[in-house]
Amino acid sequence: MAGTPEGATPVGSLGVGYNSFLSSARSQVVDVKYSDTGHSAESNVYVCTSTEDLYRALGIKAEIAVGNPWGSFKSKMDFASGLQSHSLTTTILVIASKIISGLTVSSVGFIDPSPISAIDLFNTGGDSYVSSIQLGGQYIASYNFVAHDETSYQQLTASVSANFKGVTSQFEASFETSITNIQKTANVESSFNQKAVGWSKTPFPSADDFVKFVLDFNNVPLDGPEVIDFETESYRTVKGSPDFKQIDAYRTAYLNPTFQGLGYSDNLLQAKTYLPLINGIAKIYGYYDMQSVDDNLTTFPDRLLDMISQIAKWLQIVDKDPTDPNIPPPDIQEKFLKLPTAQYGITSGEKAGGNGGDPFRDVISRDIEWGIYPLTLQFQGGSNLDSITTTYAYRDGEHAGFIRKHGGDGGKSPEIIDLGLAGNVMTYLGAKWGELIYKVTTATSLNPTKVTYPTNNNGDHDTVWQFPKNSTFIGWGGQSG
Repeated sequence: MAGTPEGATPVGSLGVGYNSFLSSARSQVVDVKYSDTGHSAESNVYVCTSTEDLYRALGIKAEIAVGNPWGSFKSKMDFASGLQSHSLTTTILVIASKIISGLTVSSVGFIDPSPISAIDLFNTGGDSYVSSIQLGGQYIASYNFVAHDETSYQQLTASVSANFKGVTSQFEASFETSITNIQKTANVESSFNQKAVGWSKTPFPSADDFVKFVLDFNNVPLDGPEVIDFETESYRTVKGSPDFKQIDAYRTAYLNPTFQGLGYSDNLLQAKTYLPLINGIAKIYGYYDMQSVDDNLTTFPDRLLDMISQIAKWLQIVDKDPTDPNIPPPDIQEKFLKLPTAQYGITSGEKAGGNGGDPFRDVISRDIEWGIYPLTLQFQGGSNLDSITTTYAYRDGEHAGFIRKHGGDGGKSPEIIDLGLAGNVMTYLGAKWGELIYKVTTATSLNPTKVTYPTNNNGDHDTVWQFPKNSTFIGWGGQSG
């Protein structure tokens, strides 16, 4: 085997050999002449709705992302992995780039003596050589917008489309206004992150200086310039090359440099990216015993794991002898290379009670992602229901629960409903009311006998809150005071 992903060597110079299957530099076996495009600078804005979009904007090739990343690519992958990403997120990415050297091969020839066989050439110099390389630095900034339900995400999408034309655009002085517009019009959370590549001595800009810093990034000194981008070319194009047709075919299948469809490296990146996201969605559904709502949440992970295993095995066999024409391709089933939509949110029930008091809402959509549920309900009252005290907990094991009380301090002999037992959920919830709520009636899956509290005959109206299919009671909203 020519190498392993764990031993990947960074690309550092023009003409060096490259193993695409391991994303690793190899020995240089060609002499090259080159031209230098010199210094350049640009600042762009990218609208990203997936991890693949982030990698593409950051210039991270799929074969590097799924291998053992190095240099600036590892730094940028670490940055991307720190951004919250799922099917309801959008990231506005700003990348200011300063290239101090851009080298491109103008002519190439093998170092004498020319390689005798394709396998010897591959074992020494990989499947290709570095045909262009860019050295420089970048300033990367991201505004990460996270929605927690489909309605909020649609608002976010509409606002982003209204403020940024297309997925890629040139950075302009009006950028901050566009971000502010999104923050005002979309009911989502947002966070801001920054990353330096190729420089370390200049401090990050303040909020007031952000736009000027991006527009003037060309003036920032690069105290540690790095390889920002590079391209490779098959040895098949070099005069005197041995029969490299089979190796080139495997290289094309993995990288797909013709950009017609996806290569195996793209498939592998998709599978590795989608797998934790799907498992995250399944985990949320599992908090509420609703995995059966979407069969894809159980079938997709197994299929993706199988594809990951098949591509990994294919890579090992190809790297051992890429001249073998009989290596079976991995079974790529594209129907599984997609992300099931996470469909969850809060549905409010019918109002019961008078019009007084201040509005409240104990839980929000984000809490569902953490597995919120009512641990106990305590009803206090006498001639009417005077207060409801709810202890909330989370099933994710990472967030602390809380208690919410609504109402006054009157009443006695409270009724406590325990929903903390496994499998115990609310199956019936009703109220008798007029200007006040006079009593509530509950039943749970483990205690199906209806319990009414307080026991009185007051109230002119009856409300029974129906639980739609594939839903469960998670908390209260209303007015109190």
